[in-house]
Formats: sequence, structure tokens, C-alpha cells
Amino acid sequence: ASAATALFERDWVLMNWALKFYDRDHDILLEPEEAQAAAIELRKIADANRDGRVTTEEYRTAREFILARY
Repeated sequence: ASAATALFERDWVLMNWALKFYDRDHDILLEPEEAQAAAIELRKIADANRDGRVTTEEYRTAREFILARY
């Protein structure tokens, strides 16, 4: 599995969000290309200081945002 796929498999909040917005064929499976697209968007949401890295705190904040908003 790709790193992006593994990320979503580890976290039900992120998986549900990714399936809702990136499961293009609606098969309730996150294909590698779908996971990659979701990971790119997650990075945009999470990387608050735009340094190209997502810290643990940024990850937590993004997860809370996704849980509250979606």
C-alpha cells in the first residue's frame, strides 16, 4: 500500500473524509490514486505555516477541522 493509503487506513476520520470526497468510482475503497489526491488536499488543509511539512500538531488540528466540518 502507498503511504497515502496507509495514512487513511490508520485514521477513520480521515478515511471517511477521503471516501466522501475522493472515492471517484464510489466503490467504498480508496484506490492509490484516490488516496494520493486526498493526501494532497489534506496537506493543503494541515500545513498551516506552509513550510511543506505537517507537524503532529498541524495533523491534529486538521483532523479536528475535518471531523467538525465534514
